[in-house]
Amino acid sequence: MGCLTLPFRLVGLVLIIAAGLGLWLYRDRTIDVAKGVLGAGTTIEASGRADATTLKPAERKLAGLRAGRVDSIVLTADEAATLLLTRLDPRLRSQLDSVELRLGKNKIRLRALLKTARIPQGVFGRLGAVVREVEPVELAGPLEVDGATGRAIWRVREAEVRGIPLPSPLVTTLLRNAMDDSTVTGLPLTLPPGVRAVRVSPAGLVLYARPRE
Repeated sequence: MGCLTLPFRLVGLVLIIAAGLGLWLYRDRTIDVAKGVLGAGTTIEASGRADATTLKPAERKLAGLRAGRVDSIVLTADEAATLLLTRLDPRLRSQLDSVELRLGKNKIRLRALLKTARIPQGVFGRLGAVVREVEPVELAGPLEVDGATGRAIWRVREAEVRGIPLPSPLVTTLLRNAMDDSTVTGLPLTLPPGVRAVRVSPAGLVLYARPRE
């Protein structure tokens, strides 16, 4: 009986070793997935979509901030999506469709369809042969503001194409090609006049009239 079961035990051992090696080689991704599964119930993001009907309410709030009637305002996820999309660099905005914005803790996540026609296929390496004209993408990262100038940079730390995570160097290359600028380190956003600081949370996008201490 021992001889008969030996091949099966050996196969099982090989599978265990292979699985362990796979987990080690892709340990970073495995940890991320595990965190996502274990923390699925605690991760909170507010979802919003750009809509012309939310532009006027956002502008009214901004008018109060500029006039000095309030020190800060809170934009809903929909209002934030409308405001940020209209102020995103036109070169990138023209390549996006079906945009959804998610507000998390100190993080902005954008999901959209990306038109890849202007992106050199060589950027995608071996995947270039299977890249379609329109691909679902996801970008995420913190929003940083220079309090002195009010200029904002969206630091894209994470990116996925068709659900496949991309390494950081490739993310940077894609951003630079999308904007035709070899010096890009993030996505610039033009904030409304008078805004000097921001805070991102699921409760909304908070805009401040002066830098936060």
